[in-house]
Amino acid sequence: MAPNSDEARIHEAQREASYRARPCRRKLLYLSLALLILLSGCAGLPSDTASAIGRTPPAHPLIYTFLLSAQQRLRDIAGDFSVGKRGADTGIPVLPGEKIEIFASGSAGILPGGKQSGPAGTLTCNAAALPYPDFPCYSVIYSVGIAGQVGGVGAHVGFNPTTAGNLFLGVNASNVANNTGAFHITVLIVPAKTMAGLWNSPEEGFLVQGAGLQLSAYVFAQHASITDVEFTAAIAGQAPVPICRAVSSGNDLYTCHWDLTLHGTYLHNGPFTLGFTINGNTGDGSVLATGVNPDGTRSGTIRYILPQPNTYYAGYAAMALDQRQPVAFQKVTGQWTVPQAHCSAGETSLSATWVGMTSDATDKSLLAQLGSDSDCQAGDPQYYLWWETFPDPAVPLDLPLQPGDSVTAAVSFQHSTFSLSIDAPREGDHFSTTHAGNAFDTSVAECIVEAPTIVDNPASNTGHLAQLTDFGTESISCLLNQNKPIASGPQDILYQMQTDTGIAKATASSLDQAGSTFTVQWHHG
Repeated sequence: MAPNSDEARIHEAQREASYRARPCRRKLLYLSLALLILLSGCAGLPSDTASAIGRTPPAHPLIYTFLLSAQQRLRDIAGDFSVGKRGADTGIPVLPGEKIEIFASGSAGILPGGKQSGPAGTLTCNAAALPYPDFPCYSVIYSVGIAGQVGGVGAHVGFNPTTAGNLFLGVNASNVANNTGAFHITVLIVPAKTMAGLWNSPEEGFLVQGAGLQLSAYVFAQHASITDVEFTAAIAGQAPVPICRAVSSGNDLYTCHWDLTLHGTYLHNGPFTLGFTINGNTGDGSVLATGVNPDGTRSGTIRYILPQPNTYYAGYAAMALDQRQPVAFQKVTGQWTVPQAHCSAGETSLSATWVGMTSDATDKSLLAQLGSDSDCQAGDPQYYLWWETFPDPAVPLDLPLQPGDSVTAAVSFQHSTFSLSIDAPREGDHFSTTHAGNAFDTSVAECIVEAPTIVDNPASNTGHLAQLTDFGTESISCLLNQNKPIASGPQDILYQMQTDTGIAKATASSLDQAGSTFTVQWHHG
């Protein structure tokens, strides 16, 4: 199929339709009698409208995209050929033997009070007052020719025209003057012995956060059959790579699930371009040329984020999940507002917010971290700053701290040395320290809310998990190296804190659009 980028051919078809409609419009301008002469001058034209007569069938599928004004009624025998609103349909010429697919999306303010309605319309109106009572009010409808049979579009309709004519679309309403907005319309024309495809998901500018992505496209053939649909992905400057083979899920929709890997390795978080190809053959067995990106490509951002439930962490860690592609971070910086501890009578519980760097290879790796606590001690709230180079015990800081204070904490590594610093500007607090380390312990950078462990035996540094203090909801901004968002990865772990039986204790949200900020909400101690 010819790609959607073939603007010249599509625009030429539109100009051709507009030009061929002029003789009838010119005739209407010179006739002084209204409906009677209109009936004799235009309705009697062969095949409903003269504009499609003599049109050469296209060799490739055509795609038309435009906005249909919510104020556009379907043209009927008492109307005219003019386009009343900018962006409305232009009367697309269609021929018998072609396959026509119409997609409508979006919503418009077309109900009393400006309420929104989609292309399928609504049943909450007087059907008897509608121009076409067989279809819902405010629904998108179509006809081929100004006197052709009316059909409903809704979100999607497909049909084969029986006569040559112009395809018109409009809104089924008795009064459209006060409507606002427009519907997004895509019209696909599939000539005989051709195939075509349209994206269904994802949308252009997509943002994916997770460990998988569902891809789908509508694929059509006219007097031909589809043999294969395959999706591709490409990094900027590189050739597209096949990522998954689609299967038909009915209604001409082909889908596949992509595990967000390329060549068997995890994706590096960042921008990607997706495409798809289709293959097929005609009824006599002739192989059709492969349709490469028949509806163009889709560009967006993919963040490979692997969920990991556990009993003590909620937050994010950046790391390389593939050990064959090691990564070393130079710095991680976190910023948050100290949450208030909500304590019940006699309650002893702990909650810590911190940033740190470590290795994921072993639990005995050094973890350089520092942060703040919002705790309950025998029912009284307590707040303090601290630092730690695990497995050494945490060191509380004798600095004032209150709920609502803004805290900025950073851990960096350079020349075999960890540097830890923390600031609470409203209190005038600042602390920094250094500790010898190994570059091996810089492969994980994380921003975490934790239910800390209470040490029962200092000699063996063992203990039990503390009850998690109710801290409400906390927002954390997390940056890597030169102020890059933690979503830059290369991949990320999403920690969700829960009990051994799967009850949520604290949940971290998705990262924001920038990929740096998330919230953590307390659920259970």
